[in-house]
Amino acid sequence: MKINSKKLLSFSIARALTICLVMSLFLYTLPQYRIIPLISIETFGLGALIVLASCIYIADSGRVNKGILLFGLILTIVNIFSQLMSPFPPTAQFYKILFLGICFVFITDYFVRINPIMQSALKAHIALTLILFLYGSYIYIVGDIEGTQTTDEGWKSVGRYWGFRYTVSTRNDDLFYIVPSCLILLNYALFSNSRAVKILSYAMFFMLTIAIFLSFSRGHILSMFIAAITCVLLKMQSPIFINGKWVYKNRYKAYFKIVFALIGVIFLGILSISILAIYIPEFNILLNLGLKLLSIVNPEAQSEALNMTSSNAARINIYFIGFDLMSKYPLGVGAENFQYASMAEGHGRYWGENTYLEYLVGFGIFGGLIIPMLLVYPVIKLYYMYKKNQGFLNLTYLTVSFYIAIAALFNVLIGNLYFYIWLATIYSHIIYQKRQKKLLNNA
Repeated sequence: MKINSKKLLSFSIARALTICLVMSLFLYTLPQYRIIPLISIETFGLGALIVLASCIYIADSGRVNKGILLFGLILTIVNIFSQLMSPFPPTAQFYKILFLGICFVFITDYFVRINPIMQSALKAHIALTLILFLYGSYIYIVGDIEGTQTTDEGWKSVGRYWGFRYTVSTRNDDLFYIVPSCLILLNYALFSNSRAVKILSYAMFFMLTIAIFLSFSRGHILSMFIAAITCVLLKMQSPIFINGKWVYKNRYKAYFKIVFALIGVIFLGILSISILAIYIPEFNILLNLGLKLLSIVNPEAQSEALNMTSSNAARINIYFIGFDLMSKYPLGVGAENFQYASMAEGHGRYWGENTYLEYLVGFGIFGGLIIPMLLVYPVIKLYYMYKKNQGFLNLTYLTVSFYIAIAALFNVLIGNLYFYIWLATIYSHIIYQKRQKKLLNNA
C-alpha cells in the first residue's frame, strides 16, 4: 500500500513531532533519566521518524535540495578522508559526525517542507530551556543531588567556581541549551505588540541571563552579549509603522535606551547574584565572577587569589599547538584526534577548545574550511535578508546564528546534537525563504 506522504507531513503531525524532538533533548542531556542510560532512545527514535518522513517525501516527490545534499556529501567525504589520512584510530566523534551529518541532510529537508509551522518550535526550545534552567538552579542552590557534580567533595567551595550547570560533564554544552532561547525571548520582547508578552519575555530573558553569568563561562557570556546587542541595534534601526506610514526612530535615542538597558541589566544582575550569595555564604560568587572576568586581561589574578591556573594562558598555548599540528598533519588527524596528535608531538593532552581550530586540525587545512563556511554563511545571508525584510524570524535566526558563530571560537560544538538541530532550523528557513522568493518572481 502506498504511503500518503502529504498526510504524513501534515502540519499538525509535523508540529507535534518537531516539538517532541526538541523536548526529548531533556533526556538527551541528562542520561540518568533515560530509559536506556547509554543512549537517548527517545530522542533518536523521534529523529528517526523525521528522517523516515523526509525519505518518504523525497521518494514520493523525486526532489531534494541540492545545496543541503551537497553539504552532507562534502562533510561525509571530508570526515572519512581525514580519518583515512590520520595515523590515529577513529574516535567516537568520527562516527557521531558521520551519523549526524547524514541525518542533518534529511532533517533540514523535512524542516524546509514544514517551515510555515516552524515558529511554533521556538516555543518548544524555550520550554526545554526553562525546564533545564529550573533543574540546574535547584542543583546549583541545593547541591548534593545524586548523579550530578554536586556530590563531589569540595562542591560547596571550589566546585561552584566553575559555575552553573546541570550535567556532570561540562557547563559549556549546558549553556548551549540556554543561550539560544535567551536570544529568542529577546526577539519576542522586541517584536511583540502585547505588553504582557513583552514583560514576560524580558523577565525570562533576565532570569536566563543570570544563569549565564553564574556559569562563569566567559566565552558564552561574551557571545551572548555581542549577539544580543547586535540584535537590539538592528531592531532599533528598523522603521516602525505609525499612522499608515513607515517612520525611522531617532538613532541617538535608541542608543541611549540600549546603554540604559545594559546598565540596568548589569545592576539587576549584580543585585540578584548578591542576594543568591546570601544563601551560599561559603562561596563568594561576586568575587569569583569578577576574578574570572579579570583573568581575561590578567591571567595571574585567578592564580594568585585561588591558586587555580587561568584557562586563558592554556588557550593561547593551544593556538600555537594547533598551528604546529596543522604544519605536520596538513591533511588532518581525524575528528577529535587533536588531543592524541598533541600528545604524539610532545605537547601534552590538549583539546582544540575552539570549533574552528579543532576541525582545521581534525579535517585538514582544506577540509577544515567547511566549518567556517557552515557557520558564517547563515550570518551573512540572514543579515541581508533582514535588511530587506525586517521580520521576526529573520532577526531571531540571525541573532542565534551569530551567537553560534562566535561561541564556536570558545567551544567545540560540532559533536552536539543540539548544534545540528539549530543548524537545520536556520538553514531550512533560508532555503524556504529563497524558494518562496523564486515562486513569487515566477508568478
